[in-house]
Amino acid sequence: MRVARSTLKRPASASALVRRAIVTFNLDDFPAERPASYNIEAKHPDDFVIDTIDLSPGAVAKVIAEQASALKNPPRSIPELLDTRRDQGLVRSVARLRDLFGTGDT
Repeated sequence: MRVARSTLKRPASASALVRRAIVTFNLDDFPAERPASYNIEAKHPDDFVIDTIDLSPGAVAKVIAEQASALKNPPRSIPELLDTRRDQGLVRSVARLRDLFGTGDT
């Protein structure tokens, strides 16, 4: 994978791009030593999204906006979509996304 130097905000970002992860709410089924033995990290979805926001906030904001505009039945605004994601357990990610969109807490 080739990544433009300008997209890397800090050295840890480069390692995050090549890391493999299992993204799951069910971390109890993935004790740290088991996935690590396969060079895989188990991550909570909230942590994964936060990491992704850190790497590319504009890209994440674009995806959220596209997802909100694609929802038709029922239609959802960005704040409504973020409320749904918060209720699904992405509490910290949604707080960061609200900052990106300037929608504040609801």
